Amino acid sequence: MGPPGQPAAAIRLLADAERAYDAVTLGLGMPAPDVDPATGVLTVTVGSPPATDPLVVDLVREPIHAYDRAFARIQLAGSWSPGCARDQALGAAFARASLARLSPAIIERDARALANALGQLATPCAAPPAPPATSLSLARDATGTAAFWEDLDATYGADPGRLLTAMADLSATHTDGHLPPRGDDPFLPSPDVYTVLRASFVDALVKGSTFDDVLLDLAVRRVFAREGADLAVDWRIEWPETPRRIALTALEPVGAAYAVVQLPDHPADGQHPRLRLEASWEQHATMRFALLALAADGHLLRRLDPPAIYRASSLAQSFVDLDGAAAVVVVVTNTGDPDVSLSLPIDEARSLEPHVALLTLAAE
Repeated sequence: MGPPGQPAAAIRLLADAERAYDAVTLGLGMPAPDVDPATGVLTVTVGSPPATDPLVVDLVREPIHAYDRAFARIQLAGSWSPGCARDQALGAAFARASLARLSPAIIERDARALANALGQLATPCAAPPAPPATSLSLARDATGTAAFWEDLDATYGADPGRLLTAMADLSATHTDGHLPPRGDDPFLPSPDVYTVLRASFVDALVKGSTFDDVLLDLAVRRVFAREGADLAVDWRIEWPETPRRIALTALEPVGAAYAVVQLPDHPADGQHPRLRLEASWEQHATMRFALLALAADGHLLRRLDPPAIYRASSLAQSFVDLDGAAAVVVVVTNTGDPDVSLSLPIDEARSLEPHVALLTLAAE
């Protein structure tokens, strides 16, 4: 480990690194990262990675194992001050190195997201709270998708981090050495973590439910996840006496978006508010919806999930039982294409591109 400039700072960084390493391997029970066969150690260099990425992981394939396996060389930015951000970055770095041993075929974006989520668990500290998850913060990048993994583990994991490490463990791969590499990736990610998720979460909610139902349930849970704080919504609109159209652009797979519709304060005598939702979206994507009727204090009165139809690209649904509600939250999530892995690079699967939807809301 290269010193960041001063001996005292180097000793402090080394102590923080050892503590984060123990938290990942002992606290979370992840396997110890493989060492570099040439040196016999896990190399962590404190230097100057690209300005846009304070953590660089260089994977080197180990061809002698029955399953794909790799060791990592880690490089961290040397300008970080001691504190929460550095502790969690160290935890994420060692988690990423452990994932290289478990399942190096996980593409870097998803591996980084898993490592970020594990780093948060391994080194909890008083970091500033993350903003509520919306379509932008759940984009298919390492930081945003980490929120998805954190939600999934908190909701369905038996112990902190157990579900995350199990997904990596079950996605161990065996790349045929005679096959040409996929671009710069020497490993073939089959099965990948999302294939494992789709198989593992069958019937997880109720008999007949799928992983798509789990994704929708997580999107709904985020509405109530931040007690005492407002949900960061994409649209807030008044009661639509005339139809209101909303263009939803660039919704990523596993991303969610939210629209809040305010009900009239004083409905006309004898009238019961009814809301009509019509939606259409591009092919090669599956959009799932939920309609939530909320009381004035924010608690849930009723929930309506329009039925999901395989390969459908539109829906029409009326929400009729709104007496006593102050607002309706429209939740939409892009669950991707059930026939295509979410981990495939975008240039190999159109279904993984951000997709567009058009929503029409109107009073009935």
